[in-house]
This record gives sequence, C-alpha cells and structure tokens, in this order.
Amino acid sequence: MKQTSLEILRNIVKTVLLLSTILSTNLQASSSTTDSTPSILTLTSPKTHYNMKKDPLSPKGKTIYEPVYVPLKVMATYSDGHSEEVTDRVTLRNSKGRRFRFNGGGLILRVSEYIVSASLAGVTSNSIKIKVEKEDLTSKYLDVEMKNYYQNILMPYRKTVSIHMRLTKKPKAEVALTLKLKEKDNMVFPYSSTRLTQTLHFTPENWDTYQNVDISSRTKGADDMRVVTEPFESQDADYDGKNPEDIVLKKTKVQLIEPPIEQRRG
Repeated sequence: MKQTSLEILRNIVKTVLLLSTILSTNLQASSSTTDSTPSILTLTSPKTHYNMKKDPLSPKGKTIYEPVYVPLKVMATYSDGHSEEVTDRVTLRNSKGRRFRFNGGGLILRVSEYIVSASLAGVTSNSIKIKVEKEDLTSKYLDVEMKNYYQNILMPYRKTVSIHMRLTKKPKAEVALTLKLKEKDNMVFPYSSTRLTQTLHFTPENWDTYQNVDISSRTKGADDMRVVTEPFESQDADYDGKNPEDIVLKKTKVQLIEPPIEQRRG
C-alpha cells in the first residue's frame, strides 16, 4: 500500500519532533551534570580568632577551659553563575589533609592554630586560618586583698571573709566586674541566703578606691572555695573582655574577730 505525499510528510514531522525531544533531554541532562560540579567554593567564618572560656564548674585549685564552637559557611558558585550554600555537603580538612569532624555546621576546637579548607566534587575552597587561645586570665588590672575572716558571735558556725578590690589602672570609662559563687560551696554574699552574684562598678573617679565584698558561709566550716570572676564589661577597650583570675580563698588558720559594728547593728 503506497503512502500518500501527505502521510509521508506527517511521518517526517513526527520523526523530527521525536529527535528534537531526545536532543533536548540529552542537553538538559548534560547541563544538569555540569551544574552539579561547582566552579568555585568559598569558605568563610564569622571570625578567625577565638578564646576558650574557663568552665565555671572547674574543681577547686584548677581552671578547666571549655572548647569553642567555630561556625563555618561554604558557598558554591556554578558555571551558569548561580550560587548556593553547600556547607552540609563538603569535606573539611586541615593543612595535612586530615579530615575534621563536622558538628552542626561548624567545628569544635581547642587551643591551637588550624588551617581549614573545604572540598566538594573534586573542587577545593580557599583556606582560612583559625586561632584558638585560652581566655586572657589576668590579674594585672585588679588588686585583691583578703582583709578579715571572722565568726558570727550569734551563729558561730557561720564564717565571713572580707575581700577588698580595686583597679590598678585608671579606666577611660566605667568598668563592671561580676563575681559569682558556686552553690555547692555553701557560700553567699551577705544579706541573703541565696545570693550568689554581685557586681562591682569602678569609674574613672573611684578606680583606685578599694571596694569591699563580704562572703559568708551557710554551713559549718568554710573550706577552700573559688570566687568566679566574669570578664570585665566596659566601653574602655583596655578593660572590656579581659577576665581577671578567679579568687581562690583557701582554708587557713585565721584570726577570728567580732563582726563589724554596722553588721551587728543590722
């Protein structure tokens, strides 16, 4: 049976359309394969210098530092110009090629210097240098003296230590210093049975005047204890963020005296 010219033409059109569809599908697949491989990887971190802070639950006589969490972000740029975040798909390595263990989009690091780079589908990112140090614990800005260690006449099992503090350098702005006690030490700041925090304020006018801090025991026996010092807070960059060393009060043989007159009146 012979085909008419119209039928032949229709078959030719169908064949051309089929070939066109196949070609288009192959091109899309090829483009998809190409786009899955980034042209550039860019690794960034909010900052590259971190300080390990002291653990407030450090045992007596020791200072334990908490590891730091370093967030990272990796952006991939493709040949067609579009970009996307691929942080959760990359492999992170140090300068020696060893893999880092990713933890929720970042790294948990301790004191050291790290060179970090990311890789994905054979493409390697830029390297960034991350430095982790112990928190700057310094006593050079804070002068501390332990004055009196006395028993309460009415409650002999209660003991109180009086600490005097002042700055050693005139600040350009007010400096706040927060002190914290550990509940397990059974010590409190006076005039409250549960007060575990006290903040001192030093100004350019009173910076060299001692400020008094009393600490009282709530139970028999005042063993060695640690007064945790928080970092200074100030608009003065020389002070802000600096963290004085914790004040360790050791159990020693001390002179027991009567409470100050103002306390006996209270």
